[in-house]
Amino acid sequence: MNEFQLRFSKILFYFNKILEFKEKKGENEDLDYKIEDKKIKLNLFLKHKKYLKKIVIEYKILEPENAKIFRNGFSSWSSSYLIEQNKKFRNPPIKELKYHYLNPIDPDEKCSYFLTYLKNNKYLIFYPENLSIFTYFYLKDNLFRINLEIDKEVYGEVTLPEILIKESDNPILNGDFNEKIYGWTSWYYYYRNIDKEKIIKNIDYIDRLPINIDYFQIDDGWEDYIGDWNEKSKFKDSLKEISEKINEKNVKPGIWVAPFAVEKSSKIFKEKSPLILKNKNGKPVPVGFNPLWGGYFYALDMNRDDSIDYVLEKLILLKEKGFELFKLDFLYAFFNSYITKKNDESIYDRYIFVMKKIKKELKASKILGCGAPYILMDGIYDILRIGPDTKDGWKDYFTRLIGFSENVEAFNSLRNTLFRTISTPKFFLSDPDVVFIKPKKLNSFERNSILIIDYFLSNVIFFSDPLYNLNDNDFSLLLKLKEIKNYYITDFKFNDYLFEYKISFENNIINLYVNLSDKRQEIEIKGDEIFNKRDDNFIYPHESRVFIQK
Repeated sequence: MNEFQLRFSKILFYFNKILEFKEKKGENEDLDYKIEDKKIKLNLFLKHKKYLKKIVIEYKILEPENAKIFRNGFSSWSSSYLIEQNKKFRNPPIKELKYHYLNPIDPDEKCSYFLTYLKNNKYLIFYPENLSIFTYFYLKDNLFRINLEIDKEVYGEVTLPEILIKESDNPILNGDFNEKIYGWTSWYYYYRNIDKEKIIKNIDYIDRLPINIDYFQIDDGWEDYIGDWNEKSKFKDSLKEISEKINEKNVKPGIWVAPFAVEKSSKIFKEKSPLILKNKNGKPVPVGFNPLWGGYFYALDMNRDDSIDYVLEKLILLKEKGFELFKLDFLYAFFNSYITKKNDESIYDRYIFVMKKIKKELKASKILGCGAPYILMDGIYDILRIGPDTKDGWKDYFTRLIGFSENVEAFNSLRNTLFRTISTPKFFLSDPDVVFIKPKKLNSFERNSILIIDYFLSNVIFFSDPLYNLNDNDFSLLLKLKEIKNYYITDFKFNDYLFEYKISFENNIINLYVNLSDKRQEIEIKGDEIFNKRDDNFIYPHESRVFIQK
């Protein structure tokens, strides 16, 4: 911690009144506490049963010059990157849009959730060893705060996460992305415009691909209404037949569901079901805005046992139709300040309980979390999206203009992959969103960068191009990448949106350069170029170059 010279400042306990202590250990009539430094472990004992909102441990940064914090967003969609401590953010015109990518209960753009690191000349990584408590971090005005959100009644010894501290030349907590799954999803070509015939036409071309895929996933558009989860007329009650056809190709069928979300045109909403989350005045609470679903949409009150039963019933019916991968989307909708929480259980506790119950009921099926809290814990997600939706287009200037941070674009998606994957311990497979085999708008540099980055820095390679439009030549770069196996990320550097990774591979070093900026930059050539060989030492805007040192 010498690089940053963090000095303990105080600890705050948020009961009905705030208790403030400026020592690392102490006691009064309500509690005993002690802070151990090497792991930032807090031992806490409550002498009386009381509601405890949160605990804040505050440190001063004595040499704050150039200090930045890694803003790891609340959800899998959240833009996650290094920010300066007093960075300002714009607000989108519809407040519910913030719920899509921020903590819906407290939508603060500057917080880093579940883990973080500080960067000066080196990195200081803070990583909770277990996320038994909702944990987030904050850097402002040269103060670094660790927040432990308890949000329930507690008594006696309180179990709190140990926060590991690692000073390092790089923020790598995971460099192993060798486990790969490949698949096709309907979303990024057809979006909601899918039917039985279009899906089966693509299934018929699976065995003509030059690569084997593991999953064939039907995305949003198969259902009649969000919340009811019945097949729409265009599918003619054919989901079971479709899953059987996928299995015939030795591929596992997958399906999309937003289990906690409800649109206002659905039967469950129109009938004013008691399962719908409502405010104190009995009115349904908007949890987001999606023009494809008629605008504002709503959520189930997942603190009710009958809401859990309803969700499980719908998911089990799909499992019985043969689906083995469940892309569970908009999971952030679970979190809302109006949920009827219990005194001895936080919303965070409840979410973990519900997700583990879903996982248990789905048995061997895999869960791909999307729009989901980025919780670092075993037993919740098998696969987790690590960034916002991508797009066949480098930047979306409309969403940037209105101040919507979850920009649906290739740049924003790739930035998350570059920053987030290596800094996330391995509790799930990382899904960076799709690659584009034959894009219409991305140029060749951009298309190849997505393939190269997603291959080296993630576990999931899905695409949405119509299979009947593809030939073997379209897969040439991916096939070359697949020859590189048993590799490991060993180093990471970043400056002015030029990223450099060192990758260990068969007693050799692969040097990967990625230029996300809009300007040409110089690079130091190290080794022989693997793909698209050139003699110059430049990397063009949005380009990636790969060299091997033998």
